[in-house]
Amino acid sequence: MALTTLGMSKRKHLKSIDFSYKFSQLATSELDEIDRGISEDAANQALGEISKEDQHLLLMKYDVHKSIHELQETYQLSASAVKMRLFRAKLRANQIYNRLTLDPAA
Repeated sequence: MALTTLGMSKRKHLKSIDFSYKFSQLATSELDEIDRGISEDAANQALGEISKEDQHLLLMKYDVHKSIHELQETYQLSASAVKMRLFRAKLRANQIYNRLTLDPAA
């Protein structure tokens, strides 16, 4: 009986995700373009507000597509240190991005 209940709740959860995905497809392309422009501006501003070291690390990983191993060699760090620095840099950038998008006057 418990397995059936668990299975039911998983299916219900998947249906709600599927519904939200279909609902998001109903947005007009004009609104999408406006949102995308705002998001890009906020992302660029957020990147500009983090430290130069964090900017460089994120750009090396996500723009230049350097591997963790390559970043290890560049920064002379262990793999776990590189991953932690990436995590913290993304966290700082996301916090600034969220502040900018939730309160555009900030």
